[in-house]
Amino acid sequence: MARFEGSDTPVVSVTPLAVAKFREFLKNSPNAHVRLALIEGGCSGFLYDLQIVHSPIAPTSRVDRSNGFAIVVSPEHVIYLEDSTIDWEIQPDGNAGFKFHNPNALEPTDTE
Repeated sequence: MARFEGSDTPVVSVTPLAVAKFREFLKNSPNAHVRLALIEGGCSGFLYDLQIVHSPIAPTSRVDRSNGFAIVVSPEHVIYLEDSTIDWEIQPDGNAGFKFHNPNALEPTDTE
């Protein structure tokens, strides 16, 4: 599990498949980092937002560099992301994307 700079508390883990995909996305942007955030929306109240950004990292942000690139999380989102896992998932139909496993998330409900 990755540990963030300035903290002994584990926040997120990144599977080997997700690490490989992040590295692929970042290979032509050596000064970029991954920003992981939450935005309001979805059945549980939040959606995950992953972005490749080139802007400076805020000094209050939590930064994980354990996989050879930086994943940056703002301090106010850490409590919601703690103990989560980011994976890369390929569906049988060929669609692929990052998948979040978050023990802090509410179970999805039917939205009929």
